[in-house]
Amino acid sequence: MIAPVTSSPVLIPDPMTRLRRFTQLDLQPQWRVCIADLPIAIATQSTAWSHWETAQLNDKAQITWARGQQVIWLGQAMHIPEQLQGYPLAGLRGRLAISWWAERAEIFVNGQLVQTGDLFDCATRLLVSKESDPAEVIEIALRLVSPGS
Repeated sequence: MIAPVTSSPVLIPDPMTRLRRFTQLDLQPQWRVCIADLPIAIATQSTAWSHWETAQLNDKAQITWARGQQVIWLGQAMHIPEQLQGYPLAGLRGRLAISWWAERAEIFVNGQLVQTGDLFDCATRLLVSKESDPAEVIEIALRLVSPGS
């Protein structure tokens, strides 16, 4: 009697996952958070963020906070790496993709308001660097107001 040959299935990595690794960095775990309505001049500066807690992510890798017009500030200093998966980034455009569930969203890059949104305009893909420089640090701050009363 001949026994059937069993072998483990060959797993081919999902092509989209592989492509994302070549083009994207997950910045979600790096957000610092302050649940208070601070003045813009303070909350958009990285010196303030060093005193803030690291944002906690839920099981969907989202940052949540209480509804009812509560203000949350998120901030992080984004360092442009020299390479991503072996490919140099110097001179390339840098974009930041953000989505939110907030009644009002304000996005600041290096202290300047660059975009606003709301519950219906809840995602963006911002150009944050026209020509990336690995020595460059881009400061990103978000002011979000939760929906509901």
